[in-house]
Amino acid sequence: MKYFTILIALLISANVIGQQSNNWSVYSGTDIIPPVEIPNSDREFFTFEGSPYYEKDFVNAIAMNDKGESEQVLVRYNIVADALHLKKDKSSKEVLEMPIVRDVAFELDGYRYIPTAMDDNIPGATNYYAEFYKNKNVHLIGIPGLKLNEGNIKGHQNNYFENGTFEVGMDYYISIDNGNYQLLEFKGSSKKKFGKALAAVDFLKESKNVSMADFNSFLQ
Repeated sequence: MKYFTILIALLISANVIGQQSNNWSVYSGTDIIPPVEIPNSDREFFTFEGSPYYEKDFVNAIAMNDKGESEQVLVRYNIVADALHLKKDKSSKEVLEMPIVRDVAFELDGYRYIPTAMDDNIPGATNYYAEFYKNKNVHLIGIPGLKLNEGNIKGHQNNYFENGTFEVGMDYYISIDNGNYQLLEFKGSSKKKFGKALAAVDFLKESKNVSMADFNSFLQ
């Protein structure tokens, strides 16, 4: 335990990013978000405002490596930075950015963040994915994603992204018998989709040797 605490401290000591605001202006022309293609425009740059975090606040998590060593931390996933941000405790003003360490996963309430490996065949390009359930033939995961919302239309066709906002959500995928990941068409708000994902976990725990047909019947 002591070794792992020192390891985590060394890994994140050089990555202090300071106290973060919940509102963060992001320019579409930076390397954080790809430039947005605006019709009849030469790639104008607009500002999108919103919270870059999936979790509304820092939440309790257990960081654990493949040796079983663990440490309690507070964590949030920042989709814009594509990184886990950590705090040691609620009173800390320092926000730490966790570098990618392949053998360290973070256990939260209902899911855990796992670093993406080259051979995972996870949909999309992300440094971490959320694992909700896994057994010998089923893998249920979530991929954090970013949605851009139009802003105030001022009567000019090139201004419909001006003063726009962004929001963070989660897309859910399932793989059965090591097959390709299939997107689950959960409808509703991010909160409702999360609830449906947890209900799917309960179904998978109660069932054995689930087939795609079984799961589709559950979804209906």
